[in-house]
Amino acid sequence: MKSLMKQGNVNAIINYANTARAPKVWILAGNYLQSTQWQSDQNVMKNIVTFYSKAKAFDHLANFFEA
Repeated sequence: MKSLMKQGNVNAIINYANTARAPKVWILAGNYLQSTQWQSDQNVMKNIVTFYSKAKAFDHLANFFEA
């Protein structure tokens, strides 16, 4: 996951996180996607919410909605 983040390929990160089963991966993906320009793409915003929900990281989800 970290090597995908270094490459900056958003679609690869989303695909990898969708196939992963570890909550840490979903949180990492959500955090990375927040650092991109997610406002311009509704699909990225939907994936951020999905990843935090799957990881049951509701504190991260609340902080995302506050921002």
